[in-house]
Amino acid sequence: MRATSSLFRQHLGWHFKRKWKIHGAKVINNTPAEEVLISLGKTVHNPDDILYERRPFQKVNIVGTQDLEAPLDENHPLFKEKPCLVLADHNVVVEGLDQMKVLTKSVETEDGLPSIVENLTPKENSELNDKLVKRCILSSHVFDASQEKLPHIRDPNRPAFKFPRVYGISYSRRAKLLSSRLFQLCESLVQGSATQSSVIEDGKTTVFFDKENDLIQFDLTIDLAHIRASPLKPLSAADDTLGISLPDIYPFSSTITLEPNNFYEIRDQTFFNKNRPARYVNTAITYFDETKVFNLYETPVTEKQILGRTLAKAFAVAAAQARHRFGDNVKNLPEPVTIQCIQTDGRWFHFLVFQLNTLNLNGKDGVKNIMWNIPRIQLFNSCTYIKGKPTLEGYNPEVFKRLLGFYKHSLH
Repeated sequence: MRATSSLFRQHLGWHFKRKWKIHGAKVINNTPAEEVLISLGKTVHNPDDILYERRPFQKVNIVGTQDLEAPLDENHPLFKEKPCLVLADHNVVVEGLDQMKVLTKSVETEDGLPSIVENLTPKENSELNDKLVKRCILSSHVFDASQEKLPHIRDPNRPAFKFPRVYGISYSRRAKLLSSRLFQLCESLVQGSATQSSVIEDGKTTVFFDKENDLIQFDLTIDLAHIRASPLKPLSAADDTLGISLPDIYPFSSTITLEPNNFYEIRDQTFFNKNRPARYVNTAITYFDETKVFNLYETPVTEKQILGRTLAKAFAVAAAQARHRFGDNVKNLPEPVTIQCIQTDGRWFHFLVFQLNTLNLNGKDGVKNIMWNIPRIQLFNSCTYIKGKPTLEGYNPEVFKRLLGFYKHSLH
């Protein structure tokens, strides 16, 4: 083998870094220019004094403002002696759906969903629709590029064992992506459905109401709301509720597990504007995150508590819309307000229709509000990678049929 000359190799990356380090810390040499100018009688100024004007600031005390960052005591400007019982997004009521019926004075006049919604629900899905829905599921649960630190994995049989942290798509993002894509799919399948309609995300809803000498606040968030130019029509007469009794939850009170709060301001808050063409909420979608929704007593959230949470969201939106239409002090509504509500965690869906007939929630007699719902429906069993391949198992087409029926009804 012929001998060749040895090459002198250098690591160019090291040299570049060395050059940047030297020139980055380079000190500007002091020239005698300033001394020469001063000797000639010239005035030399610091450039910072010319380029950056230094204006003196004086603290001004404005009289009459409320310091909202004051300590939370009886001297706080929002302190009230009478506490307000708050139901927030993270809380559920202990008796679930029955307690929420008593709290909102709601009854069920018939089993299942209203007949008009059932008639608009398609009997069968086309093969193309099922293919598109499966694509939406995979893109929301598997193909999304976001990687977040998921909650800790707990094993009740080994409470001290620490599992490795898992990164992936968060539960709330899965539900958000899936519901928005399914809603967009419904819009593309129904002709002319986008006329004077809009979709609002993360709409804050805060309503105050009195019940049996208690001040109650629903401070809830609607994650996705379909708003149109015309409201939904009433589905049943208000007098149909006169002969139906509220559930009996004795010995519990209807306000049990609501958190008392002495710092509040009685002011309703809505996310829709009456000055816009589309100002009526027809369908509200809310998400359920098992890592953020819990009982005050640290027990697992039950099925009936999840169903009660859907009713609370529907009531909050309907009450806010009723006051938006008929005034803040309305009790007996001139016209019922109808709302469709869907709660999902990205895998199961709960469909509920609510008709608000009255905001006079005292007592057990008189006109009551009406709700229709069906048990929760599971969209699929699992959607994950199996041996490196994205796999969807146990797909149920019933969910999209119900969602399409809700969307068609919102156009009537």
